Amino acid sequence: MWKREGGPSSEPDFQPLPNSPSENERRHSDHDREEKTQGVKNIEAIQKAWTKKSIIIAWCSIELLCVAMALVNQTITIYTNYATASFEQQSLLSTIQVVNGVLNVVVRPPMAKIADVIGRFEGFLISIVSWTIGFIMLAASPNIETYFVAQIFYTIGQMGLEFMVQVFATDTTDMVNRAIFIILPNLSFLFVPWVGGPLTSAVLENSTWRWGIAMWAIIVPVCSVPLLVILLYMKFKVRRIRGPQKLHWRHVVHQMDLGGCAILATGLAFFFIALPLAADSSHSAWKAARTIFMVVIGGMCIVGFPFYEQLIPKYPIMSFRVFKKLDVSKSFIFIMFYYLAFYIYYPYFFSWLIVVFNMSNTAATNVSVVSTVASTASGTLGAFAVKYTRKVKWFIVVGSAIALLGVGLIYRFRQPGSTTAQMVVAQLIDGVGSGLLVTPNQVLVQSYCSHAEVAQTTALYLSFLALGQVIGDAISGTLYRHQYPQYLAEYAPDLNSTQINMVTNDMTYAITFPVGSTIRDGINKAFNEVMRSMLIPPLVFFGVMFLIAVTFRSVNLDKVNQATKGAVVIGTHQDENTSQSDTESDDSYSDSDDDWDNSLLG
Repeated sequence: MWKREGGPSSEPDFQPLPNSPSENERRHSDHDREEKTQGVKNIEAIQKAWTKKSIIIAWCSIELLCVAMALVNQTITIYTNYATASFEQQSLLSTIQVVNGVLNVVVRPPMAKIADVIGRFEGFLISIVSWTIGFIMLAASPNIETYFVAQIFYTIGQMGLEFMVQVFATDTTDMVNRAIFIILPNLSFLFVPWVGGPLTSAVLENSTWRWGIAMWAIIVPVCSVPLLVILLYMKFKVRRIRGPQKLHWRHVVHQMDLGGCAILATGLAFFFIALPLAADSSHSAWKAARTIFMVVIGGMCIVGFPFYEQLIPKYPIMSFRVFKKLDVSKSFIFIMFYYLAFYIYYPYFFSWLIVVFNMSNTAATNVSVVSTVASTASGTLGAFAVKYTRKVKWFIVVGSAIALLGVGLIYRFRQPGSTTAQMVVAQLIDGVGSGLLVTPNQVLVQSYCSHAEVAQTTALYLSFLALGQVIGDAISGTLYRHQYPQYLAEYAPDLNSTQINMVTNDMTYAITFPVGSTIRDGINKAFNEVMRSMLIPPLVFFGVMFLIAVTFRSVNLDKVNQATKGAVVIGTHQDENTSQSDTESDDSYSDSDDDWDNSLLG
C-alpha cells in the first residue's frame, strides 16, 4: 500500500511509519541519520558562512560556466555526427547516446554522496577535471572504440557538473523561488543555440571536428576558475572557524556503494546496448552468442539490483523507501516518460533534416534548437509564475498538453513537401510545452523532502530522467538500424548492399545524390518512414504523461518549510530556530497522513 507520511509540523520525509518498520528499513533509517551527522552538517556550516555578496558572486561564476556548458551541449552533438561519419559508423550514433544515458543514471547518486559527504567544492572539481579529460580523449580518438571510452569521462564530468549546479540551487533558495534558480543556469540557451550553428560551421570549414571538441579542454577549465576559487575560499573560511574535519578515504568509498553502481551500470549497458547493435536487417545478430550473453547478463543485473540495494550495502545509492510516496513515484515515472519520448526521435533528428529536407548544417542546427530556445523561454516565464502563484500542478498539466500538440505537428509536417516554417512552428510549440512541465515537476519532487534529503532525492529524480533517455536511445537505434536498410532496399532498389550500408552509416554520403534524382527520392522516403516509426511512440507517451499530470496533488509551496540555513539570494532568510525545528522534524515520525496532505493542498 502507498502511504504518505508526516504531519503538519514536520517536513515530508520518506521514512516508514513507526508501527511496522522492517529490520532492513530501520537499518537504512539509522544510516541516513548517521550520514547526515557526518556530511550534511558540514554543508550547513558552510551555508551559515555565506553572505548575500558571496552568493551573488558564486552565482555569477556559475552563469559564466553555464554559458560554456551550453555551447558545449549545442556543438558536441553536431561534432559527434561528423565524428561517427568519419569512422563510417553513424548507425552507432544512438548507441553512443545509450552509453551516455547509462552513465547519466549511474553517475548522479555517487555524485550526491560526494557532495554531501566530502563537499560541494570537491564535487565541482571532480566533475570539471573529468569533463576536461573527456574533451581531450574525444578529440584524439583514432577510432569509434576510443570515442566510446572517452564518452565515459565526458559524461561523468558533464552530468556531475550539471547536478552540482542543481544542488547549489537547493542550498541557496527556498521552495517558492526554487524554480527560478533551477532554470537560471539554462538562460544561456536563449541565445547560445543561434551561436552554435555558425560556430560549428566555421570550425568545420576551417578545421575539423577534432579541434571543435579540443578547444573546450581549454575554455571550460578557464571558465570554471572563478567558481572554484569562491567555493574553495568558503571551504577554508569554515575550516578556520570549526577547525579541520577528519574524513577517512575508506569512509568515502564505503558511502559510494561501488558494488551497486557496477551492477546497475553493467545491467543497463549490456541490455540496452545489445538492442540497437543486434537490430540488423538479417536478424542473425539476435542469435549471436555476444547478443545473448549481453541480454542475459544485463537482464539479470537489472532484476538483481533492487534486491542487492535492499540487502547488502550500508549506504545504498538508491533508497527504495523513496518510492513509498506515491506522488514522488509518479513524478519519477512522468519525467522518465518525457525523456523516453523525446530521445526516441531526437538522436536522428538532425541528420533527418540534413538528408530529407536538404538543409545546410547551420539551418538544420537552427531548426533543431528552436525547441530548446522555446523551452528555456517558457520555463523562465513559468518559474516566475510559480513564484507568484505558489502552485506547480497546472503548469505541468498545461505543459503536457502543449508538448503533445507539438509532437503531433512534427509528425504531421515530417513529409518532404512541408516547409521549414511549418517545422519551426512544430518545434516551437513542443518547446513551450516542455519548458512548462520539466522544472515545475522537479520542484514538486523537492517539495516532498527535507533539505538533508534534497541531494539524494534530486539525484534519483535525474537518474530516472536519464533512464528514460537510455530506453529512448535504445529504441531509436533499434528502429534506425533495423528499418532504414530495409526501406532503402525497397524504395531505392538501384543502391547495392555496400551503398545501403554507406547511406545508413554516413549522412554526408546520402546527400551526395542530387535532389530530385530517383535514388535521392528513395533515400528520403526511406528515412521518412523510419522517422514516422520514431514519432508514433512519443505521441502515446505524451498522452500518458497528461493523464499522470492530472493526478498530481496541488501543492502550496508557501506551506513547504524546507529550511535552508544561511543566506538565500531570493527568498525568506531562515533563522536558527526554524532550521533547528526542521532538523528535529527530520528524525520524527507521525501517524497522521491526512494532516500532512491537508497542510500542502492549496
